[in-house]
Amino acid sequence: MRHPSCTFSILPVFLLVIAASCHKKGKPATYIDTKCITITCKNNAHCYEGECRCPEGLEDKDCGTLATSRYVGTWNMKDYFEGSSDASKRGTTHIYTITITCKEGVYDRFYINGLMGDVENKALECVMRDPVTHAYNPLKFAMTPMPVSTTTAIMRGSGYNPGSTSFSGRYIGQVVLDEQNRVEVDTVTFAAERLN
Repeated sequence: MRHPSCTFSILPVFLLVIAASCHKKGKPATYIDTKCITITCKNNAHCYEGECRCPEGLEDKDCGTLATSRYVGTWNMKDYFEGSSDASKRGTTHIYTITITCKEGVYDRFYINGLMGDVENKALECVMRDPVTHAYNPLKFAMTPMPVSTTTAIMRGSGYNPGSTSFSGRYIGQVVLDEQNRVEVDTVTFAAERLN
């Protein structure tokens, strides 16, 4: 008399052998994405499900645009002083022009010139990474804490750019007032509109 458990354990092994013999050795299945047949992606991007997947630093439908181009240019800047150690500045607005540049071959950062309306404030580095996670994100940027002139320093700041015509954010700036190194600290919300 046969043991009932032996009969059932042979069946799965038999099915596994049959399934394995149906696979053609050396010829894996090839997936052809029919949605990508007419799509052309630039700059070593690849197409998946009808859309170009861009490498970091590139954007647009065909990955043909540098992400920094959404920032580079001349902007009308409007600073609103949320807080300041100078009571007369609190609640006031300051409007001026800034220029933004980038360096060739650098895809994740740009440089603000003229922040706080001071032409001596040059090359404030902004990195296109999420300020919290540090993941690459061309829509967000973090200002690198640094002195931007002999009298001004940016302590921290960040911004958001939903398109190519405006961006906004917040920064904390410090200005040296005199030879005794008295400083003014300002908390500023800003909005920028593209001029060119």
